[in-house]
Amino acid sequence: MTTALEIPTTVEGYKELEKFLDSVKQKSLDEWMDYYRMLCLEDLYFLFRYVLSIGTTIHSTFHTPIADHPLFIDRCKATQLHIALGKGVDPSTRRSGKSELRTCAAPIWIALNNPNVAISVISCEKALALRHLRRIKNELEQNSLLKHLFEDLLWTEPLEMARRDGISWSVHDGLCIRGRTINRSNQTFEANALYGGGPIGSGYEVICADDVERRDRVQTTEGINELDKAFSEAITLLTPIVMPRPVVLVSNTRFAEGGLIQRLMDRYSAEDPRLVFMVPGEIIDEDHEYATKYCYNEDVGPNG
Repeated sequence: MTTALEIPTTVEGYKELEKFLDSVKQKSLDEWMDYYRMLCLEDLYFLFRYVLSIGTTIHSTFHTPIADHPLFIDRCKATQLHIALGKGVDPSTRRSGKSELRTCAAPIWIALNNPNVAISVISCEKALALRHLRRIKNELEQNSLLKHLFEDLLWTEPLEMARRDGISWSVHDGLCIRGRTINRSNQTFEANALYGGGPIGSGYEVICADDVERRDRVQTTEGINELDKAFSEAITLLTPIVMPRPVVLVSNTRFAEGGLIQRLMDRYSAEDPRLVFMVPGEIIDEDHEYATKYCYNEDVGPNG
């Protein structure tokens, strides 16, 4: 039986935890909120699955939450480890949920644990980075449970607060959360293009690099070299102030054997295999561990 202080590792364990929390809620709403807040801060998967709207998506075939699956639990555990170790890459297949988790849920989780943090989402084009940041913005504006659990850190009505107090609250200018207590040149969350980097003087603890490698950018040696240079320049913006070490979370499908993502995979794997979390788009070997762990049946994975 899962207890209140245990962090589960299986879908069944989380269901037991959910039952326990429901029983607590019937007795004491304050105690239930204390447990929820504690679990959100300690466990990225709990925040993703039980609080954030992006983690409650219902599967069109099985009519159950998509995130009720070992893939998402394992990806959350890997992402937390990458944050602790300062870097990591997820080159899993497209449409496997890596952006929702690593470029939306993970930055929110980091900010809740470090309210003075500065985080940059970077993509090859700013329009793509803004798309990712818009997801974060939507959660911070519309998720009533999240705002209620962390009313000391998040604005209840951020748009109203922005108009009244002059805080930054837009995808183009960045988002500044209520819990920030120090004056920084960068907002809590910002979006930047990979090519050209962030504004002069920027300093971030965390960079979420998503959609930085595209197929059309890695077809030539010149394109690969240009991508390498842009990525290296972006990483130089990392300046840890409120976190013990800078963090680089890379989430990108691999498009070329000689591309940036493949070389990051090789480099990180040589340093520590745990720095790479990858689930293939197609599992050919039916005896492979993923075939039984990450598929609902012989054909269908968590996203269909």
